[in-house]
This record gives sequence, C-alpha cells and structure tokens, in this order.
Amino acid sequence: MTAADKAKVFLALAIALAGIYLSLLQLIQTQALLRALVFFGSLGTAAGIMYFSDPGRRFVVYARESLGELRKVVWPQREEVLKMSGVVIVFVTLVAIFLYLVDALLSWLLGFLAL
Repeated sequence: MTAADKAKVFLALAIALAGIYLSLLQLIQTQALLRALVFFGSLGTAAGIMYFSDPGRRFVVYARESLGELRKVVWPQREEVLKMSGVVIVFVTLVAIFLYLVDALLSWLLGFLAL
C-alpha cells in the first residue's frame, strides 16, 4: 500500500469517526434530521474517499465477486428446510430433556450424600 493510499484510508477513517462522534454525542440537542445528515454524510464521504484507494477498490471487486458467487448457490427447497428444521428442534428438545434429567439426578445424589 502506497503512502497516498495510507493517507486516504486514514482520512476516511477520521471523517467517519468524526461524523459518528458529532452525530451521536455533540449534536444530541439538535434535530434528528441534521444528526442523520451528518452521520450518513460523513459515512458516505468516507466511503467515497476509500473507493479511490487501492484497498477500497479491492474491497469493491471482492464484494462484486461475492455477490456473483451468492447467485450461484443452490438453495434448498422449502419442504427440505422445514423438514430439517423440525429434526433440529426435536433433537435439541431431546438433548435439553436429557441434560435436565442428568442435572436432576446429580443434584439428588449430591443432596443425598450431603445428609
């Protein structure tokens, strides 16, 4: 990363943090619209500055490729999702009952031995 890229990243981070600080702490008595404009304006400005740095461009490429991969995913059908969710719910319930019984048995044994 070049010195110019480091400066852009630092500037973007400083603008984002300043906008968050101003909108959440300093402008607490002002209208919500002004606070929202400062908040989103600073984040937008920081994102714009980041876009013109090498890490920012690489992130945009990564995000686009990730969305492309997400479109390639074959999602399960609704029936399969409901069936597997039912299996998970039943299994979790059985494990919870088992753990409760083990806990109750150990509590009873420790109470019995303490007498």
